[in-house]
Amino acid sequence: INIMKHTLIIYLLAIISLLYSCSQPVQYDKRLSDVLLELDETILNRQKYEHDKEQRINGIRELLSNSASSQYKYDICNKLYHEYFDYNLDSAMVYAKAKLTIADNDKEKQYKSTMDLADVCVMAGMLHEAHQLLGSIPYESLSKPLQIDYNGCYHILYKHMGFVCNDQELLAQYNELKEAYRYKVLQMIEGDELRKLLIEASFMRNESNYQGVVNSLLVPYDKWELSIRDKGTLSFLIARAYEDMGDIENAMYYFASGATCDIRIPVNEHESLYKLSAILFEKGDLERAYRYINCSMEGVLQVNSRKNIYNINQLLPLISQSYNSQIEQQKSRLIAVVIGAGILLLLLAIAIVTVYKSLKKISLARQEQKLTNEKLQ
Repeated sequence: INIMKHTLIIYLLAIISLLYSCSQPVQYDKRLSDVLLELDETILNRQKYEHDKEQRINGIRELLSNSASSQYKYDICNKLYHEYFDYNLDSAMVYAKAKLTIADNDKEKQYKSTMDLADVCVMAGMLHEAHQLLGSIPYESLSKPLQIDYNGCYHILYKHMGFVCNDQELLAQYNELKEAYRYKVLQMIEGDELRKLLIEASFMRNESNYQGVVNSLLVPYDKWELSIRDKGTLSFLIARAYEDMGDIENAMYYFASGATCDIRIPVNEHESLYKLSAILFEKGDLERAYRYINCSMEGVLQVNSRKNIYNINQLLPLISQSYNSQIEQQKSRLIAVVIGAGILLLLLAIAIVTVYKSLKKISLARQEQKLTNEKLQ
């Protein structure tokens, strides 16, 4: 009986070992595990956040009416433009054009609407159109706030031109112009401490002072009262600096935090989620990487951001292929487990029969011994 028990235990342990080998998830410390679980829950509730945003947009849209004043219509279209900008570029373009039409002879509004339209064109990959729009604006005629916006638009334009440039000489020119316009913005802005800090951090990153970026941005992240959008922006920049330093655990933490903010706003660019999925892919957490990259793709297709669609398209096939390979491997292992378990059960049955026969022989021998002893008496 003891032999049978030991045999049963050995076979059960063997089966458990085979089952465990089918799935060995990547392990994280509690801090990182908690933020990833929060992100997973947020993704599950994504439709709720999107529904709330759509309801808010519908409420703003209902305020528009033909009888309203031009100023009122402009303000409502401006709100709709900002709601849509990183959520749906096609709709953002509609309201940027509507603003331009409503502005009529108000030069200040015309210039601002033209810049907003240029920003949408940049994000949509229409870089030539954006350059033409900005070139039509007389810089010296702008107020100081609009000059800041103008320089910011050119900074973004040359940044995106660099993304699609394959000529190294042109790329160097675009980078130089990008930094020159960003520096103009830094010199001109007053009172917006967070924006100043973000620009200064970008210059530190250009100088490879990644620890300086982290130190400067963690202060507002931890101590300032921020909107969820600003917290998401800071999370992304802090994560990127940690990634630059090779501190992958902290990079994952802040990318996950930024992705959670993006989904709750919600915005559909999901750059933090895309970057996080790339790291998870490298770490072998393919199931999460696959879910996150698909969520990112759904978002950028809705917002129609050409740059992010291109970036995700570079990574999505790799993750999908690896994830599908993992699924096939797990299926093969499961089949092996089932076959192995069947063989083990067969061996167990043979062992039980063998033990039973041995016990029966022992019992018969004892009975014969007993009869022999009785005869001798």
